Amino acid sequence: MKNTQLVDDTHFNDRDFSAASGATLGATRYTECTFTRCDFTGANLGGIEFLDCSFVHCTFAQCSSRNTGLKTVRFEHCKLTGFNFADCSGFLFAIEVSHCALDYANFSSMRLQKTVFDSCSLKEAEFTETDLTEAVFNKCNVDGAYFDRCTLKKTDFRTATNLVLDPERNSLNGARISLDGALGLLAKYGVEIEM
Repeated sequence: MKNTQLVDDTHFNDRDFSAASGATLGATRYTECTFTRCDFTGANLGGIEFLDCSFVHCTFAQCSSRNTGLKTVRFEHCKLTGFNFADCSGFLFAIEVSHCALDYANFSSMRLQKTVFDSCSLKEAEFTETDLTEAVFNKCNVDGAYFDRCTLKKTDFRTATNLVLDPERNSLNGARISLDGALGLLAKYGVEIEM
C-alpha cells in the first residue's frame, strides 16, 4: 500500500530519486514544493500529485507518469526527453515550461490551453488531438514535431522554428505564424519557394 504522506512548502536540492538509486519520493502529494537539480531517471511517479510545484534543472528520463497529477507545475531547465505527459492525470493539469528539453515528449489528447512553452526544444514531440488553444511556442524548436487533428486556435507560433504542420489536418483559426513558419504549412505539397 502506498504511503499517503503529504509534503508542503519543502525544498529538495541535489536529490537522487532515480530508479537506480532505490530512493523514492515517499509521499503521494506535494504542494508548493521546489525540486532543484534532482534526478528522477526511471522513477515511478505514477499516482503522485504535484500542486503549485517547481522543478529546476531536473532530469526525468524514462519515468513512469501514469496518473501523475501536474497541477500548476513549472519546469525550468529540465530534461523531459520522451516524457509521456499523455499518461498524466488530466484533472486540473497545468504546466509551464521554460528552457527545457522536451524532445520526443508525448502530449497526445491533452488540453493545453494557454500553456507557455518558452525557449524549449520540442523535436519530434507528439501532439495528436491536442487542444493548444492560445498556447505559446516562444523561441521553441519544433523540428519534426507531429501535429495531427489539433486545435490550434489563436496558438502563437511566431517565434517557433522548423514548424511543419498540415493545415488540412489541424484547426488553425486565428493561429499566429511567422512568414518562415507559414512556409512549413506548404511542406506536404513539396512546393519550393525562393525569395
